[in-house]
Amino acid sequence: MTETCAPLTLGGGWRAWTALAVQFVATIALVLALPAFVVWQAWSEAEALRAEWTVTGPPCETVGEPAEWATNHGKGPRTFSYGGASFTRQFAAVSCAVVPEAWWWPRDSYTVCMFNNPGAVTVGAVDGPVTFQPPRGQRATVTVRHGQATCIVGGRFNI
Repeated sequence: MTETCAPLTLGGGWRAWTALAVQFVATIALVLALPAFVVWQAWSEAEALRAEWTVTGPPCETVGEPAEWATNHGKGPRTFSYGGASFTRQFAAVSCAVVPEAWWWPRDSYTVCMFNNPGAVTVGAVDGPVTFQPPRGQRATVTVRHGQATCIVGGRFNI
């Protein structure tokens, strides 16, 4: 008797090929879902950070010398550095963040600091020092973008 070999097949005809195609499509979908999730996560985090640290309001007054009420006569000013700029304040608590310019390539960023009642804030940046004096008892948000400092009266920082 002679042996005969049947050709190799998946067996079952079109159903086996359909199952194989479904598995292939599912694998490709999972492989593409991970980078899509990472991109979505980077975008949502950058947008949330920008929304949290963007403040609208009137600009702070820029002064050459702070008013007497805006300085602490008992203690000297407090200076700290953050994000490549130095900040000097007379009073207040402060909270700062580095906010990305664009979500897809977060190499470029800017610095935002919120003060709850600074009296006066002197910012030393690339463009040179500038002193801001928000109204007495008001919050202030200072942004340093591309070496230029700006100040807005207001913010969400409160202690």
